[in-house]
Amino acid sequence: MKKRNSLVRQDSRKVARRVIRPTPGIWYPVGCMIEVESDDVADIAVFDPAAFEQENLGRPADEILANVWLCAAAPEMWRALRSCRKALRSILHSGGQAGPEVTAAAREALRAASRAIRNSEYRRHV
Repeated sequence: MKKRNSLVRQDSRKVARRVIRPTPGIWYPVGCMIEVESDDVADIAVFDPAAFEQENLGRPADEILANVWLCAAAPEMWRALRSCRKALRSILHSGGQAGPEVTAAAREALRAASRAIRNSEYRRHV
């Protein structure tokens, strides 16, 4: 009988998980930070290397700002991706009216969208 290494082999049982939603509302890029409109909610993120004593690592300011803007757009992109996934599912369930090329492309795009959504959602074991 082979000994099973639990660190290498994943348990095949499904574990109940609850999706933890990100901070609601519109995220605004402000300098090297992402904030929300309400002053009652903590800022989302700080991208200033000096805040982590890493200012000497030489990341250009425009790259930092590009990261801030990309991350601030994440909630809107996530909603758009979910809408795309819904539309792709409807194409695939249209009874083949879209044609084989469109159906194949929709199936691949649906897999990619579903994978991106799954990877973007923080899940905590409950």
